[in-house]
Amino acid sequence: MTGQIIITSCICVTMYLCLLVISVVTPSVLGAELSIYPIADSYTWMYHPDVNHGDSNTIYSYNYTDDVFNTTYNDEKHIWLKFDLSEIPSEATVNSIILRMHTSVAYSDVTNKVGVFLCSNTTWQEMTITWNNCPLVEGQPIATVYVNSSDTNYDFNVTSAVQGKNLVTLVLKTLEPTALMDWVGFNSKESSRTNVSPRLIVEYPTSSQPLTIDPSILLIIGLAVIVVVIGGIYGITRKGKQPSPSTTTPSTSDNLITLFLSNPL
Repeated sequence: MTGQIIITSCICVTMYLCLLVISVVTPSVLGAELSIYPIADSYTWMYHPDVNHGDSNTIYSYNYTDDVFNTTYNDEKHIWLKFDLSEIPSEATVNSIILRMHTSVAYSDVTNKVGVFLCSNTTWQEMTITWNNCPLVEGQPIATVYVNSSDTNYDFNVTSAVQGKNLVTLVLKTLEPTALMDWVGFNSKESSRTNVSPRLIVEYPTSSQPLTIDPSILLIIGLAVIVVVIGGIYGITRKGKQPSPSTTTPSTSDNLITLFLSNPL
């Protein structure tokens, strides 16, 4: 029984050491999340075409159209964001890139359909961009979101349009006309609440670095296991060679000697 216990213990120890080495040497896959804040943000206003709003705490999206006495009145506000994506590791395989905007002004009885566009121009400057000098924005929106609540996060999935670029410009527009002054405002990077600033949330998998094991340690552990196994086998062998207690009947001469010793003359 003792030998079986020794062998079983040796096998368990050996398996444990093998699993330990595998778990340490094999790198594990982890998930990383990176928040990238804009290096520039502003909004442009059709009604004030030469005014810059680069230092505003709130950036607005707005689309108003109305006909009054056969005259069409139109007003728009567009949000401009510039991001530097060089923070993303070059070897990373990006799973998703989400633009997160937080509303500071929105009306619950009005739903603004806001779309985000990719602009190829990245040379505009935060403190000089206006309605009259802003770059041209073409194409279809990358993503659209319906906005109708204040102090709320709204996410736009821009993965396909942004992935692989180093510097990007994103423009937000209200796609459908609303009533007069029913605009939506988002916190800018100048907001006193830094946790609500615009940001890109980048998610990608990473591999943890495997630990380095000194080969001499593995050698010592291996030798220790071998010694224990050999000792267990040797103990079993010795036990098997020990003679079992005699169960034979004492001989006649033995009986006489015993009788003589117990009854001396």
